[in-house]
Amino acid sequence: MLAFIDESGLPTATGELSQRPVVVAVCFDEAHSREITGQIYDLQRRLLRREVHELKGQQLLSRSEFRRRPDSREFAASFFDWLSRSRIIVFAIIMAGPFEQRSPRNGRLETRFRFLLERIDLLAAEREAYANVIFDGDSWQLGGLSKRFSEYLFQSEEGRAIAHITDTPVFADSLSSLGIQMADMCAHVIRVYEENRLFSPESSPLDEYLSAIRRWHYNIECRTRTMVSRDDHQRRGIYRLPRGRA
Repeated sequence: MLAFIDESGLPTATGELSQRPVVVAVCFDEAHSREITGQIYDLQRRLLRREVHELKGQQLLSRSEFRRRPDSREFAASFFDWLSRSRIIVFAIIMAGPFEQRSPRNGRLETRFRFLLERIDLLAAEREAYANVIFDGDSWQLGGLSKRFSEYLFQSEEGRAIAHITDTPVFADSLSSLGIQMADMCAHVIRVYEENRLFSPESSPLDEYLSAIRRWHYNIECRTRTMVSRDDHQRRGIYRLPRGRA
């Protein structure tokens, strides 16, 4: 099984930070990888009227892109409709600021990744498979994520209970990984949905863009799963962390 992980809304090179950052895992069986990739490339060829080298939520799913480019709107609607009927499973962890200052070099794997890994492990165990985890970026991003990942699996009681994730994470350039790009698209939609509180019963967006975000979020929800932990606790597929935790 393959599990592609990407984030939206966490600090960038400019220091920008959303108050609702999101990390997403897009999971599917390796045997279905070529089929899934081919279907998405077919959507791109048919619907996008220009060459797009990378599917990025910040570009294809922004309000300005939605307003200016009908082909981007059509592609996004078709992509998320396809997703809702696909073989993919999506997990997401949502954070809420303000956040405590924390150095990533303190050796402990971040809560958002630990919670995602538990869900990926449970899905892989259910499928009697092993999951290869693929992160966006390089092995030393976030102050040495690769090292913290391995230390978590082998030096913590919680990590040692994870038995269906391979011990070496993979780091890939999103430009060359369609799985990472799909995770980025899903993370962007979930973040905008959360920032605009579209989950609220009182929320009734009048503008076309937020109505589309709500539809696309529903498509993502169609492909998530609530897993049951080994100690019989539910692990929701889309989960909101307590405020301040990341």
